[in-house]
Amino acid sequence: MFGLIGADFLVSFATAQASHARSVAELASHYPQTTIAAHTTADSYDSVDSANGAALGAVRDGIGGHAQRPPNPPEILWSTDRSST
Repeated sequence: MFGLIGADFLVSFATAQASHARSVAELASHYPQTTIAAHTTADSYDSVDSANGAALGAVRDGIGGHAQRPPNPPEILWSTDRSST
């Protein structure tokens, strides 16, 4: 039906498709593992960040209450412009 060249092409195509299907299946099996790892890492980050925020808040409260940022940032005492030198 396909001839010699067609049959050879069909075998090569079937082999490539099977290899592709195996690769896609392997990739799909890694997605749940990656999702679990990402969620675990995000949960860990959140808990550490919350704990550090609470610790810094406790330090702030211990040194005088509600420290706030200055209304204006301090002036820069030096220039980064080197064009005049």
